[in-house]
Amino acid sequence: MARRGANVRLLPPLVFLAPLVAAILAQWRGSWPGPLATSGGSVRLVVGALLVALGVGVFVAGGKALIDHRTTVIPWHEVATLVSAGIYQRTRNPIYLGDALIYLGVAVVTGAWLAIALLPLIIWVMNHFVIAREERYLTNRFGAAYTEYAARVRRWL
Repeated sequence: MARRGANVRLLPPLVFLAPLVAAILAQWRGSWPGPLATSGGSVRLVVGALLVALGVGVFVAGGKALIDHRTTVIPWHEVATLVSAGIYQRTRNPIYLGDALIYLGVAVVTGAWLAIALLPLIIWVMNHFVIAREERYLTNRFGAAYTEYAARVRRWL
């Protein structure tokens, strides 16, 4: 069956989840590149929990806005409406921003510095292999309306 939406070939949640779990497990076992951080437990817990809470809030706000506008949250499904209200006035990708904040929060709480070091690579993968495809699709689907929206609202923050 042909896909009607953006030609996204990666599952965005797995782009975040797989390296996070791999990094935590690698460090938890004490193998390369070293053990999980053990210092600053209380500070790590508070900062990480705040990042996770913020990420969940941003993620939920993004998903709710799409659902409220009766369009899809699934990147390879056809988009019914260009959503530019609510949280989409601040970021074009609140769900992915929420994913990144949750990822960072979990990495901080667990002391997985390898996971933190991998986050820029994950953002690069998202930009080039997920978001770029979505943006091409949205430009083709909505034309000038999307181009104007993209010029006014940043991709991440």
